[in-house]
Amino acid sequence: MWRHCSPNILLRLVQPRNKRDAILKHRTELINGVSLVDPIADDMKPLLGDEKYQTIFNAGTPQAKMRKLLNFITTTKLKEKLYQSLLKHERFLVEDLESSE
Repeated sequence: MWRHCSPNILLRLVQPRNKRDAILKHRTELINGVSLVDPIADDMKPLLGDEKYQTIFNAGTPQAKMRKLLNFITTTKLKEKLYQSLLKHERFLVEDLESSE
């Protein structure tokens, strides 16, 4: 199936997933480095639902909120949305983590 795709198309299909998965390997750095978790949780709310959103929102410290949020990231779709939200709200942290790979 992939034999008929150009290398550029394959790169675009694979690269975001690799970056997305790579950034999630930095759990500790995300927990300690993301200071404004609420906007990220707001972005995730449509996929997580009200109950999980409230659990995150009520967790207290930014570190506790991020820990809860990361515990709910269990599917490819959630990982992709989190990655996009991190790029939007914590671009410099994401760039630092990606460059440390």
